[in-house]
Amino acid sequence: MKVANRFLIDGDPKAWALSDCLRKHFGDGTPPARRNLDFIIGLRNKIEHRYVPAVDAKVAGECQALLLNFDRLLSSEFGDYYSISDSLSVPLQTSTLRSTSRAIAMRELQAGHYDEVMEYVESFRSELPDAVYSDPSYSFRVYLIPKVGNHESSSDLAFEFVKYDPGKPDDMKALEHQVTLIRDRQVPVANAGKYKPSSVAEKVAEKLGREFSVNHHTRAWKHYKVRESGIDPEHCQVKFCQFDNVHQDYIYTDSWIDFLVDELSDPVKYEHVTTFRP
Repeated sequence: MKVANRFLIDGDPKAWALSDCLRKHFGDGTPPARRNLDFIIGLRNKIEHRYVPAVDAKVAGECQALLLNFDRLLSSEFGDYYSISDSLSVPLQTSTLRSTSRAIAMRELQAGHYDEVMEYVESFRSELPDAVYSDPSYSFRVYLIPKVGNHESSSDLAFEFVKYDPGKPDDMKALEHQVTLIRDRQVPVANAGKYKPSSVAEKVAEKLGREFSVNHHTRAWKHYKVRESGIDPEHCQVKFCQFDNVHQDYIYTDSWIDFLVDELSDPVKYEHVTTFRP
């Protein structure tokens, strides 16, 4: 029903879909903030009828960026009076909220839904240019550097967000030095020579010279029975796939990449594997 140039649904005016708002606001542009919203819309659609809290920690960067982008939009469009920054706090997560056994039990219960959502997440990220994926407007990532503040003149805030400012090269250089120190302490590197699904897909596609997406990779490990869905480390073929207990997900080996390239060089096998449905 259309009344006075407005469509009504159950008596209420129909609002624009979020995708329509994006097209109106950004036009044909695809800045990192736009890609962040594209990701969140797809994620929302994926989890709308699923219960997968285990995914939360995997997408925390995109969710934090969404919140900060929204606050910047409020300030730029309506003025600082409407900013919500004073009401925001930093959410903290620790690995001790649930025991390992409880986390594994939860993911086994959510196995099918978890795999479906993570396939979307990995697929979306793998198609982003590096410049977009690393931009804080797409995904907000931070190093937490302890502040020494035992004097009255010290800030009362436990956390401060320091925005990169090219107009203050000395200050930015000092921050970069601190980040470098943190990175240097991360050696030796764990899981060296192991790959996430998006990296496997990229390497296989490059060596094959044809499309091989994260979705294709999911079909491949299911076809070759490299592992089970959900969290089931005991049925993982360790030559090809290993379970990362720290991050509670799977990583893959060079042997798996070589195996896929060898197998899928055959056009018939490529077609069979990439269209496989269990």
